[in-house]
Formats: sequence, C-alpha cells, structure tokens
Amino acid sequence: WDHNAAPKLLFRLLKRGIRARFATKPFEVGGRYYKRGTILVPAGGNADSTATLVDREARRAGVAVYAAQSGLTGSGIDFGSDRMLPVRLPRVAIVTGDGVDATSFGALWFLLDRRYEIDCSILPLASLGSANLAPFTALIFPDDYSGDGSTYGSLIDSLTTDRIERWVRNGGTFIGLKGGAGWATADHSGLTSLAIKVEDADKDDDKEENGDDEDDEAEALKEQFMTTDERERQRRIEEIPGTILRVELDPGHPLAFGYEGNARVFKSGDLIFEPSESGRNVAWYPPMARVSGYLSVENEERLARTPFLAVESLGRGRCILYNEDPNFRLFWFGLNRLFLNSLFFAGGY
Repeated sequence: WDHNAAPKLLFRLLKRGIRARFATKPFEVGGRYYKRGTILVPAGGNADSTATLVDREARRAGVAVYAAQSGLTGSGIDFGSDRMLPVRLPRVAIVTGDGVDATSFGALWFLLDRRYEIDCSILPLASLGSANLAPFTALIFPDDYSGDGSTYGSLIDSLTTDRIERWVRNGGTFIGLKGGAGWATADHSGLTSLAIKVEDADKDDDKEENGDDEDDEAEALKEQFMTTDERERQRRIEEIPGTILRVELDPGHPLAFGYEGNARVFKSGDLIFEPSESGRNVAWYPPMARVSGYLSVENEERLARTPFLAVESLGRGRCILYNEDPNFRLFWFGLNRLFLNSLFFAGGY
C-alpha cells in the first residue's frame, strides 16, 4: 500500500467484483515482510480466473503483487485472522456549487476521476437536502469560500444537517477538507465534537475575570490607528500564508497506513482545531513543525499538538476531518494515499 498506484489497482479489482481484504497488522510470508495496509486477494470466495485478472491489472497499474501458497504466515497475522478486514467498493459523492471552493473541488474531482479512475457522483450543495444519500459510502465536502466552514454554515439548514447525520449514523463516511471539516465541527453543524481553536481564548477569559475593560478599549483604539505596515505585520502574525509543515502520524491507525510516522503538508489560512476528545487524532502538528516557508512564532505555538487529521465515530459511521486540504492544487502527491485511505479503510477501526 506504500505504492501510489495501489489505490487505482484496488478500485479496479473491487469494481470487477473481486473480494479483497486489508491487513491491520504486519506479517511475513516466504521471507518477505508486508506492512499494515497490505491488500490480500483470497483465492476462496473469488472466481478461478481471479489470479490472471489480478496479474493483468497489476501490470497495467505498475504495482508488484506476490502469490502465497498457504493462508499461514511465517510471522505476524495469518490470512484468516480477524485483523484482515474486508474492503468495500467506495461509492463516492462530492458536494459542489455556490459556496464550494472551485479549486478544492476541481483538484478532488481530478484526483478521483482522472488520476485514480475512481467513480464519483457530483451533488449540488443547493439540492443536498433532497438528494438520496443511501447509495453512497462516502460524502465529501471540499473546502468552502471562507476556508473555515462558515460559508457552508450559512447555506446548509438544520434539516439538511439532520439528514447527513442520519446517513452517517447508518454507516456512511463524511469526509471534510479544510472548510468542509470546519463545517462539521461543534462550532457550526455540530456533526462532531471537534472544536475550532480560538486565538487567545485563555487570555480573554482572564481579562473577563479581572474586569480589564479599559485594556480592551485601549487595544481597540490602538488598532484603529495602525499604519498600513503595522496592519500587514499583524496580518502575517495571525495568518499562515502558505507554509510546508511536518505532521506526525499514528502508523497503527488505518487512516495512516502506507506512512512511516510523519509526512509533509501544505498549510495556509488560520483554521486550527482543538484535539478531539471523543475520537482519534490520527495526524497532528508537533512543536517546531515548520519545514519551509514563513510561520510566525505565535502560529507555531498555536499549531503545536493540534490535529491535521481526526476521526470521530457516529453511530455505525464516522466523520473524517482534514484540517487542511490534502489535495491542494493536486501537486502534493505524497498525501494522495492519506486521503484515499479514508475511502478504502474507513471501516477498519
């Protein structure tokens, strides 16, 4: 699963009706070590012609496949283990229309439809309240105009939110990218318990307790008379203009399969999440996360130990939230599988 073309091969096989499973623990067969996320196509339960089909499709995709003579392994889990979980054929819906960031949507659609040849349906945001979500396994909200979910919040009513929540509870997977994730937080739709981190919230509480109204008035007056250069410096402190950061990952979680503990991500804007308390923080920004580009000391401190990728269960389904769009402009190939894991491995935890 550490090959970028592996998801394309897997989708082709699933679409042809071939049954597949993925390993949640490593194992060894014939002197070869296989990592978490390795795909197993069992002989039992598949047609006799499956081996030929797998070999042909693997050659087309450029992915190496290996045959095993037995379901027993030299070490690690066996092929019959309950740690070998079934992979479902993803049936994907993407939201589009007014309010949806066109660049985010376009990159997502191109990634799925053209690069990985994964079928996807397009649902207009305006008609989401009447759309039939039952056929889909995944509903994806790209980034929105605001980049923090507030645009979605102004366009999606409570009835539509309730329909999405019921669909998730019945086994669906909601996937939010940046603003799409922001909408799913407790600050907007309440689909998850994840919260948006508010700048200097503790300081504001202290001021309120101490009755420092005069300090607030003085600060407001100072802002009114800021020079252009001062405003620019303040804006650069508050926002992240586009910076490469390091994230740490939980390599044992299915959403991080194919990665060895860390990755590089592109971060812009000022959307930061508080750590999930009821779910799992699968990827997070560590202290001193900057790799390249500008990042103020204040923002580096705010980002430290906050999630880049979090997941929360909801009934029989789950909500997967990416703090930043992992498919940004589709030039960051290293995060393709981190996103695609949410389509193939969502039910593996």
